[in-house]
Amino acid sequence: MLIRAGDAPDLLKTEDLIRHEYRDYVGPIPESRIEAAHARLANQRRPDDHARFCSSVQSVESFARGEGIWRDLGAPARRQQIEWMIRLLDELYPTFRWFLYDGVRRFSVPLTVFRPKRAAIYVGHMYLVFNGTEHIRVLTEHFDNLIRAATVQPPKVSAAASTPAGRV
Repeated sequence: MLIRAGDAPDLLKTEDLIRHEYRDYVGPIPESRIEAAHARLANQRRPDDHARFCSSVQSVESFARGEGIWRDLGAPARRQQIEWMIRLLDELYPTFRWFLYDGVRRFSVPLTVFRPKRAAIYVGHMYLVFNGTEHIRVLTEHFDNLIRAATVQPPKVSAAASTPAGRV
């Protein structure tokens, strides 16, 4: 099982969104990220693959409104992205569960836990990787606390993205 906190999971992103996110990178990074997202989506579609993700409600709302790093991404592309996410969330549930927590009340750096063997924290263009049992336990506990504090549970994330706050 994979657990991850951060922005929207790559496997839910359209190719246009990935290209936008990596538009200023030199080299084949956007294409390699697109390939990786396709591979993750294919894995997630297998019935034996389970994943849990957490993001703040505010990050999803900020994307929908085109704020911050999204200000240069047009409303049609953001609308297409939201529609794509909704379709995938409905298709992949319950093996793929995305929880939304209140970012005012909780904070998390982007992290991934590959239980029980490894955990990684993203620190911008690199990851800090932990292999020690105690580190993995602490990061898993942090993630579990984000889930406990989630204000939007996985079956409701699609509907939340369709509400006025999440609409483009």
